[in-house]
Amino acid sequence: MRRRKVWRTLAVGVVVTVAVATGCSNGAQPQSAPVQGATVPTAAPTTTTTNPYAVPDQIDAAYVNRVLAGLDAIEGDIFREVRATKNLTPEIVHRVGALYTNLTAAGVLVNVYQVGMALDFSGYVDNPGNAVTTVTEMLTTRSTCVYVRGLRDQKARAQTPSAAHEVWIALRPKPLDTLNPIGWGYQYNGSTVERQAPPTNPCDGF
Repeated sequence: MRRRKVWRTLAVGVVVTVAVATGCSNGAQPQSAPVQGATVPTAAPTTTTTNPYAVPDQIDAAYVNRVLAGLDAIEGDIFREVRATKNLTPEIVHRVGALYTNLTAAGVLVNVYQVGMALDFSGYVDNPGNAVTTVTEMLTTRSTCVYVRGLRDQKARAQTPSAAHEVWIALRPKPLDTLNPIGWGYQYNGSTVERQAPPTNPCDGF
């Protein structure tokens, strides 16, 4: 009587099953049978998706700059549409709101668009790029609220580029959605009319 014994071996990181004939008669030892035309399957490639906006254990300037670049890109798309259509639709207002956790602050940006439309976007280039906001000082770093001082460069938008101006930005976590997949929204975004910091820390209470 003959039995088939299954042996497993590892080849190129993939487990391959090889059938080996064994005999029990006359006390003969099992002999390995040659494998004819054995094919080693190729393992499917493993892909790992990393969320660049996932909150790290320690929130630093590099991470906040990454978040700000994402928010600047979303706002840039909104601005380009308003600039091209010269129309501030309810959909646009809704998209602006998705960038904010403070609707009063969102209204400030809507007013900026309204002023631009009233002036026929005089001083802006026809195909504007994104504003570029970078952190210059970390002021508050909590998982519930981040407050920074930074510089905002508008050279990609202005016909006559000027130096980057100082801004103060507070960010709070925001549920992910299709309009804002970053996971953060502006609690405060800008400066006072005197180009100064707000009188109190916008993260107080959060």
